[in-house]
Amino acid sequence: MAMADSPSGPHGEALHVSGSARPLGPSTPLKGAVYVDSPVVSAIRQIRPFFESGIFCRAETPLFLKRRASVDVQLRFSRLRGAQAGSVERCRSVTDMPLSTGGVVFYPFNSQSNLNAVTNRHVFHVLTLHGESNKSASQRPAARLYDYVTAAGPLARDRYLEARIFSREDVDNGRLLMMGDSFVQGLPWIRAATNRDDDPAILYCPTWEGYGDGRDCYSSLPDRRGFHILEAALRATRSTRVVIKPHPYLGLLRRSLIHDLVQGIRSLKDQRVRVELALGDANWLTRAACRLHLPRVTRLHETREQIIPLRMGLCDVSGMEAIMLKQRIPHMVITRSADIPEAIGAFYLGKTIRPDTAVDHAVRSYLDAAEDTDAQHRTRVFGYQEPALEQMDSAARRAWLIDHVQRNPFWTRAGRPA
Repeated sequence: MAMADSPSGPHGEALHVSGSARPLGPSTPLKGAVYVDSPVVSAIRQIRPFFESGIFCRAETPLFLKRRASVDVQLRFSRLRGAQAGSVERCRSVTDMPLSTGGVVFYPFNSQSNLNAVTNRHVFHVLTLHGESNKSASQRPAARLYDYVTAAGPLARDRYLEARIFSREDVDNGRLLMMGDSFVQGLPWIRAATNRDDDPAILYCPTWEGYGDGRDCYSSLPDRRGFHILEAALRATRSTRVVIKPHPYLGLLRRSLIHDLVQGIRSLKDQRVRVELALGDANWLTRAACRLHLPRVTRLHETREQIIPLRMGLCDVSGMEAIMLKQRIPHMVITRSADIPEAIGAFYLGKTIRPDTAVDHAVRSYLDAAEDTDAQHRTRVFGYQEPALEQMDSAARRAWLIDHVQRNPFWTRAGRPA
């Protein structure tokens, strides 16, 4: 059996996974905590950036990972190193976490076990998710089970309203909260290229296959469609360098996508394209396949000491859109159909690559208008419950959110149960 990934952070800092459910810090009950239930250890890395930014805090909102047999096996084959910020405790359920009455549990994943966790009425339950995207998973009806739900901005808010998952009353009375880019991770090892950069790259980020019957699969990897688009984008921009960052869950349900990934990279190498792999968040299956079949392809360290300038990004419908908006990196989105959300259609058509798109022309047209197009997009994606939130740092936003939830303005209104 291949060795599983060590659950280290995106910059090489190690994550320590403890076997107990004791809090990381003082023995007094916690005001808040982060609860993660995931079948893969690499999910920890998706949460780590929020500890680095300060929206979560090891002392005030430590991370608890639900015990699973599959996770135990992965941990057994992981190289675990010393504890750092964002260290992880294990627990059997939310009731196993040392929270004070009225404490706040944050949920970055919409996992099945959350449905039982929210029945604990001694604490508040807040769905944050771990990014912002137009995937259907971002508007599941199960969101109504949580006491409070955060959204990045107007686009996510309206998505919930149009699906009738939340009402205008939920918005107006502070149950559905706009928190801007607070829960959109950053990737400090990439930045937008400038005119002074000699060899900027194109970043390609294929997403995973999604659960279910395929309707929720937004990945561009089947039949290597994304690689064909990437080749056209290279021609349009006269670029010769590519960085590929696969989704952490890629290929766990459909191994054929890992095959498509490997074959696409081999095709690029045959065309003498400089290819580099960003596998810091990748699962062990993807890593093992790349180690076996692509041993000579360069791996990036993904550290602040080796920041990659990007001419543009190519991503599927996924959280990478919001990440690149947050970091002001020009990017286009690969979609499976011509259907575009009406709320953003006026400008979004110019940055999407649909099945009938002439990629070379579309890339050149988008890059000519990228600054204005992305400014409109950013305004729709990021918004704030209160204007002051935009100027707050992450720690202050965390304090504001915990205070808002513990004041419980929505549920303590007349006629509502406390």
